[in-house]
Amino acid sequence: MTDTQGGNHTEQAEAIQADTTKTNTAPVDAFQLEDLAIKLEANIRRASCIMAEITTDYLGRPGLDNPNHPEAWTMFAGYEEYSIKADIVYDYLVNLRDISQELTAISRQVFDDMKRIREAQPS
Repeated sequence: MTDTQGGNHTEQAEAIQADTTKTNTAPVDAFQLEDLAIKLEANIRRASCIMAEITTDYLGRPGLDNPNHPEAWTMFAGYEEYSIKADIVYDYLVNLRDISQELTAISRQVFDDMKRIREAQPS
């Protein structure tokens, strides 16, 4: 198929591919996006599970707002365990942030590629 400028669409696609190679970015791989989405979902589930346990089992204990309550000592007894769990949640949140940043970069690349393709199309 030939456009009005004398080139064909295959040549335009090859030019876009060459331009992508020059800018050190690879074409977006749908499997890469799916893999990142799966990792994101897994980290969200893990962080949510641990956070629910921290908020209900530890912070939801009776008497935490009253140091004279007979159950107040349980907060101190479980501090080390729940501190470790909070650290794990933090690690998941860091992973979520990193995955989110990677997804954002990939989506920007997709939109840039789409823009170049549209600009290469005949009017």
